[in-house]
Amino acid sequence: MATLLPNEEASAADLHGYRIFIFSHDHPHPPHVHVRKGKRFSSWELTPLRCVNRGSFSAWEIKIQSKILTEHLAAIWRSWNAHWERQNAAG
Repeated sequence: MATLLPNEEASAADLHGYRIFIFSHDHPHPPHVHVRKGKRFSSWELTPLRCVNRGSFSAWEIKIQSKILTEHLAAIWRSWNAHWERQNAAG
């Protein structure tokens, strides 16, 4: 599991307790991330941004996640691309 956010671009406070990550062994296409809080997580495709699995989050929590992802989408893409570039370089 590789954490994309929080990082130096978006603090834990900016993310309201959520963590945005990818599974390192997962496939990169379509581009997607997971949003975690506690033991729960949801799955989001990045293009277009949409929730594809809300897990056990309420509709209200999904709206909050959507707002966070939209606000930090550029930082997510930078981290996402850097991760997969490292993975590809490692072989």
